[in-house]
Amino acid sequence: MKKISIIVPCKNEINFLEEFISSVTAQNYPKEYSEIIVVDGMSNDGSYEYLTGLDIKNLIVLQNPHQYVSQSLNIGIRNSTGSLIVRMDVHSIFPKNYVSTLADYHQNNPYIGNVGVPCKTISPVNNMMSNSIAAAISSPLGVGTSNFRINVPKRVQLVDTVPFGCWSKKIFDKVGYFDEDLIRNQDDEFNQRILKHGFEIHLLSGPIINYFSRKDLRSHAKMFYQYGLFKPLVNKKIKKITTIRQLAPVFLVAWFFILILILPFNLYLSLNMFLFILSGYAISSFFYLFLKKYNFLIFFHFMMIIFITHISYGAGYIKSLFIDPRSNKISSSR
Repeated sequence: MKKISIIVPCKNEINFLEEFISSVTAQNYPKEYSEIIVVDGMSNDGSYEYLTGLDIKNLIVLQNPHQYVSQSLNIGIRNSTGSLIVRMDVHSIFPKNYVSTLADYHQNNPYIGNVGVPCKTISPVNNMMSNSIAAAISSPLGVGTSNFRINVPKRVQLVDTVPFGCWSKKIFDKVGYFDEDLIRNQDDEFNQRILKHGFEIHLLSGPIINYFSRKDLRSHAKMFYQYGLFKPLVNKKIKKITTIRQLAPVFLVAWFFILILILPFNLYLSLNMFLFILSGYAISSFFYLFLKKYNFLIFFHFMMIIFITHISYGAGYIKSLFIDPRSNKISSSR
């Protein structure tokens, strides 16, 4: 049986740590063949103190003075002793067979580069806004054709990315470690390198991870703005645009900018075009909620979140075309 190293980046996660740690320690993979390495990014909310106070034999707590996720992952991987690396994130609850499922699959399919399972996005608090955010990023309107978020495959699928994942430690010698230039989108870039080197990425049908969405609109918009901000840098590094759909929010923001420019000259046209776009959001949101049998009380919140998701991502993307995102000081917290 292979030894597993579970790598967990962490920064200011005190509100989620207890439930997360419970799901990690409940894993049914033998404890004597696993280690849990949590890399704390200089938390100031008591996360580090909480972790170091735990009496868990196979838990190792390290610190990352650089604070960002990419560095935390690399620190954890370099300090690991397992032959398989499994990534887990604090804002998720993992079923007890998560590690064993990925480890067994990887050992039976050693040619693959990465393997993961679907996510079910859930709200961290029970209110209209938070529930609507969870619904939005579980929909193709919010996240496009992201397979692991919007559906559960009936069989193993070949994909271009999975949440978190499981790798042979040897793969990092072949494709390199996580790119520390990338505060966001480091998974996308790393998975593209895996594919470029001829490995496959597999999405299994289960078990399913419960992933906590952002609880408020401000933090949700900030996250998607940062995703957009770092996407062009990813494209530059891998020398291609991975999907055409990533450009849709960019064109939306550009179109709104044009409408603002012509507003002083043709108020009627500008307002009508704006209402036309909003009606598209309203119609698509209505039919999605109807088909998925959601409570229609979230309709206006849902539509607004989809719209703001696209605007935030598109604004970040456009900014990155003119200003190198690496020159921006960005919060390392979730």
